Amino acid sequence: MLGSGIVQQRERHAHILFHQDALASGLHWDVLTCGAAELQTHAAAWASLANRALEPDVFFHPDFAIPAARLLPDQQHCLFLFAYCTDEEGARWLGGLLVLEPPRLGRTSVAYSWQHDFACLSGVLLDQEVAPAAMSALLAWIDAELPRAHVVCLQGVRVGGPTATLLAELATRESRPLKCINLHARAIFNASSALGQKAMVGLTAHRRKRNRRHTRSLSELGHVTYTSESDPQHLVTMSEEFLALELSGWKGRGGTALLSKPETANFATSLFANVKSGLYRIDALRLDGAALAIGVVLRHRDHAYLWKFAYDERYARLSPGVQFVFHLMQAQANDPTLELTDSCAVPDNQMINPIWPDKRPTADVLIGTAAGSAIPFYLSMANLQTLRWARRQLQQLRGSDFAALEKP
Repeated sequence: MLGSGIVQQRERHAHILFHQDALASGLHWDVLTCGAAELQTHAAAWASLANRALEPDVFFHPDFAIPAARLLPDQQHCLFLFAYCTDEEGARWLGGLLVLEPPRLGRTSVAYSWQHDFACLSGVLLDQEVAPAAMSALLAWIDAELPRAHVVCLQGVRVGGPTATLLAELATRESRPLKCINLHARAIFNASSALGQKAMVGLTAHRRKRNRRHTRSLSELGHVTYTSESDPQHLVTMSEEFLALELSGWKGRGGTALLSKPETANFATSLFANVKSGLYRIDALRLDGAALAIGVVLRHRDHAYLWKFAYDERYARLSPGVQFVFHLMQAQANDPTLELTDSCAVPDNQMINPIWPDKRPTADVLIGTAAGSAIPFYLSMANLQTLRWARRQLQQLRGSDFAALEKP
């Protein structure tokens, strides 16, 4: 099985000599691996890498990823690859990090980057200064140590972003096959864009009129306020208030609230307890002090993420969620250090898409592990396509013949 026997080791070294650009730069690379239990030993270097990486990724910052790897179900067996480089003067630093999911049934020829239920980005960090060499080192390690894996699938890569551009250039330079699949777009808010400016006042006359009516109706019920809280002294209390509000709504009834399961509750507790990380703030829309809507806003570098959101369903007819989002847009627009806010929503989200017209396209990028060898890559692709076809056939069968057979 792909990766069997590797996660169980505390740490394993692979000294890899490879491509001319890396050798010419005088860098030597070591790829170290470990499982979730040993991650804290790399936390300081990891946090530094996150701040130097090609793209911000709050879900892959150690303050978020370590609790997720340790506490969320089925994540403990992920394989963390740390690519350390050493220059000619002996200076050593972390140049790249890639996390691989446990092998999927029938898909041992493809190594997937880690993407759990609470993340929506790619799970790879590459130092801006040595990104091509770092990615080559990681791929070379996979090729050498996981010989059955001919393809790496980086999930949720931003189309046209620095990571996607680097992968395309690396594939061309090193003759690696590359393919993009699962293209979709997620709503974002960018106050500096033309669409973002229009979104702040409402995209249509009908929506502007409805928003004014709901705002007026709320104000008639009492005093409405909007707050953004990042003070560590108050964050724990507000996080508890958010968790209770989320549990009281449709997510609680559906079993998807953070407090619905012990594992996700432990993860949330660990994440919110780290109030000094600066990784999150909590915004709230209140009526006479009582929460109408609460959102957890993550922040890494110049990107923010509307990660979690809940509202009081007793006021659903007045759209407290939409009112909250309009207040959030104003708060984000007032921050000159912020480039954009990611909705973290599914592509077809019915609430956020009409409000935030800007979109961030992402895709899964498949790249060959062996430079100059395309045949294993395309054989693996053919295997994936066969599996997809078989799954579709089974789904159709379950919906027809299986249903008939299951009747008493």
